[in-house]
Amino acid sequence: DHFAGERPFDQLEGQMSALRLAAATYLLMPGTPFIYYGEEIGMAGAKNLKGDHRLRTPMSWTGDLLAAGFSEVAPFRALSANAQRHHVQLQESQPGSLLNHYRQLIALRNSQPALMKGSYEHVLVRGTTLVFHRRWVGEHLVVMFNYSRKPAEVAVDHLSPQAQLRQLGGPVQTASDRVVREGKVMMRLPAQTFGVWAVDVSR
Repeated sequence: DHFAGERPFDQLEGQMSALRLAAATYLLMPGTPFIYYGEEIGMAGAKNLKGDHRLRTPMSWTGDLLAAGFSEVAPFRALSANAQRHHVQLQESQPGSLLNHYRQLIALRNSQPALMKGSYEHVLVRGTTLVFHRRWVGEHLVVMFNYSRKPAEVAVDHLSPQAQLRQLGGPVQTASDRVVREGKVMMRLPAQTFGVWAVDVSR
């Protein structure tokens, strides 16, 4: 196998907000998602291994020091470097865990045809923000990201003048004005957050 690079936890230096944003960016864009085992709990690579072997540590099911719940005996390969702190058993019981963040994103994707198979339109990158639209058979969604460590104003256009935005996913956020005027609206996103909004049009 060709070495694919470090695990996301190692690439992002264990920053949970960045890991959440990376997951949301990936799962809300078009294409078929592929989650390499352990990404959903923030597994790190093994400390004393290099290359591809560093990525292929036993899955961290528990915080057990011997095998992390992978087996009843010491496994062939070293455990993930953070197996004691990042494992399924612990994150199952934490509503705000990375594991449950992945589950919520996948459930959202599966509930919205526009996210599963819709178009990818009107992509706008401005500074630390990203906005794009997803559409499918009458369904219109807007997805917004703020990658900055500071709040950001996000401009959204290509909307109907009669539209209103209804939040479907992401941390609950308040906005000074969700009513669209002249096909545009300004949204304020907190630092390192994202949101998914349905575009509702009055009939």
